[in-house]
Amino acid sequence: MASITTILATDSLASSRIVLNDNFNALNNELTDVTSLLDPDNETVTLSGAGQFGTMSVVSGGSNRFVVNASDIVSSLPHTMEDELILEEALRHSIISGATSMPAANSYAATTYVLDATALAGTNVVAAGDAGQEITLIADGGSVVIDPANIAGATAVEINDNGTLTLRFHNTMWYIISDVNCTITF
Repeated sequence: MASITTILATDSLASSRIVLNDNFNALNNELTDVTSLLDPDNETVTLSGAGQFGTMSVVSGGSNRFVVNASDIVSSLPHTMEDELILEEALRHSIISGATSMPAANSYAATTYVLDATALAGTNVVAAGDAGQEITLIADGGSVVIDPANIAGATAVEINDNGTLTLRFHNTMWYIISDVNCTITF
């Protein structure tokens, strides 16, 4: 912090010039130090030590994209991990319960869909997903028949009541990762 010398009411302006110049030099040096960390022209902050925040937000277009506070981290951005990911607690999948329709292509909003068999009578299409995406389908209240056209190698797929089918998308097809209580023909 800049050390500023106070000019007293009894000091004359002429005799205080050196003090004023020293004060301005101290302020200028302090501002130079601050602008080496905070660059207002490029809107960047450079720290070699730790930053402490009550809440940190990354905002774009008026929307919070990444928020860190004392209780959680909320991100509305896709993540690319370029190194290992270590989970020391539980991994929780998102679930849509009582789904009465199958998601449209590339619009899967959850990793698990509990399918309402009474609303999904007939044959149901599992539309295209995103590369590497994995979903689990669970039949509830009866069997759900799945159109095998988008499932690699399958000629018939039925998820029986309380059965599960886990699929992963690659290129233009879903690949079966696991199934429990399903009737699948290849």
